[in-house]
This record gives sequence, structure tokens and C-alpha cells, in this order.
Amino acid sequence: MEFEKFEEVYQVLEAQKEKDETAAELYADVKEFAYKYATMRYRFSEMSREEKAENDSYRTSQHNRFMDSVRIYFRYLQNNGVNVPDISKLEADRKIFGNFACYYIFRIECEQA
Repeated sequence: MEFEKFEEVYQVLEAQKEKDETAAELYADVKEFAYKYATMRYRFSEMSREEKAENDSYRTSQHNRFMDSVRIYFRYLQNNGVNVPDISKLEADRKIFGNFACYYIFRIECEQA
């Protein structure tokens, strides 16, 4: 189920990224924060316990920025008549939302390959 929802959200993000200048800017934010969070999440898995303690607030901050950027982008699209998927299940579980950031980057990279 998660992958189906991830793909649905990904498709909307990609389909609307050039709708207008504001959508393009908001899309760029989503992409930037997804990369930052996914990179930090990977690095975090390789850190010692001490390093994790030092970097946990930064990782959380990147996660929050990604989540906020998706919410802002989707709100903008909704306000401009675009039908967007319900992301409440993603929002209800921070780990799943974080997994989506990694999936999103994976899909972007697959498209560019």
C-alpha cells in the first residue's frame, strides 16, 4: 500500500511542477528538502551513537522541512484547482513520510537515468 500511495503522490508532484512559476518554486523546495533529508537519513544510519546524538536535531529539522514543503506545495495546488491525493496517511506517521522522501528521490534518479 505504501508504494502505491508514494507513486500517486510522486506523479502529482511531477505532473504539476511546471504549472506556473510558483508551482515550479514550490516543487524545487520539495526536491531540495527531500534530497537533504534522504542524504541525512543515510548518513545517520552510518553514525556512531555519539554522532547520532549530535545530529539528531538537524535530521529532525530536515525531516520537518521536507514535510512542510510537501504540505505547502499541495495546498497551493489545491487552491488552484488541482486534485491532489490525500496525504493524511503519510502525515500520520513520520517514518512513512520519511520513507516517501527516499522513494521520491529514488524515482527522480530513475527518471534521469
